[in-house]
Amino acid sequence: MRDAAGMEIFVRVVEKASFSAAAVELNLTPSAVSKQVSRLEAELGVRLINRSTHEFNLTEAGKIYHDRCLKILHEIDQARDAVHEANATLSGTLKLHVTPGTGQMMILPHLNQFLRDHPDLSVDLQVEPDYVDVLQNGLDLSIRSGTDDDANLRYTSIECRPLAPMKYLVCAAPDYFKRKGKPREPRDLPRHDCIIYASQPSADRWWFTDRAKRYAVNVTGRFRADDWSAVHNAVLDGVGIGRLLALEATPSILRNRLEVIFEKQTVCDRRLWAFYPRTRHLPRKVAAFIEYLNAAFAPSANQ
Repeated sequence: MRDAAGMEIFVRVVEKASFSAAAVELNLTPSAVSKQVSRLEAELGVRLINRSTHEFNLTEAGKIYHDRCLKILHEIDQARDAVHEANATLSGTLKLHVTPGTGQMMILPHLNQFLRDHPDLSVDLQVEPDYVDVLQNGLDLSIRSGTDDDANLRYTSIECRPLAPMKYLVCAAPDYFKRKGKPREPRDLPRHDCIIYASQPSADRWWFTDRAKRYAVNVTGRFRADDWSAVHNAVLDGVGIGRLLALEATPSILRNRLEVIFEKQTVCDRRLWAFYPRTRHLPRKVAAFIEYLNAAFAPSANQ
């Protein structure tokens, strides 16, 4: 497996853009890492990295080799997983990405239970906003929200599968409605303090339907944040009207801390999707977690 070890070192050097940083992560000396990359270059007969005191960037050959290394190392991981699939228990490491807010609220509670159910399995979790390339980042699975149009993009190396529909609720604390009054229809929202979750798609354009016809309402307010917990707390504290995920808002609604308005008119075209590398045999740990989520979200999917 000497070649694979060399590829792993090269990939880490590229990821860190530094020989010394890669050495720390690999528990090697910087000189050992540098020698390994030089050995690769000698074997291939090309320079892979332009490096000097002030410069570190891949050559064209280096970019090609890096892309191939990522795919080969992923195949090696899958081969290792396939060996373990004969066992009754799940094992190895599930490399997972979720987005802040949606991913944390909808996935982490189920992930924690999944780990309790499979004590031989480990998880390496990345919480990053927006799109993350599962191949470039060596991930087994990325879970994020998106529209059907997003999922219909024809990826050559990535598969996607819907997990659950998403539902927004427009709501506020009873104290806010007592002080400011309650809007009679969605078009009244621009006259109210609305709390904007900046990381949410169409953050200040909230969509509604009237007799099957969709329309947008441009909302504004004095509080805007890119953190879902800050937005949730501001809504609970009566700062303004917010658009929250139903999963997030429901517990507070049941305790009469939030009041929903325009529930039947509020539109959400987004779903939760699973993205993973296209492969002939999906690793058992990935398939098992996807099926676990499908079962967990089945009640909401049938609503």
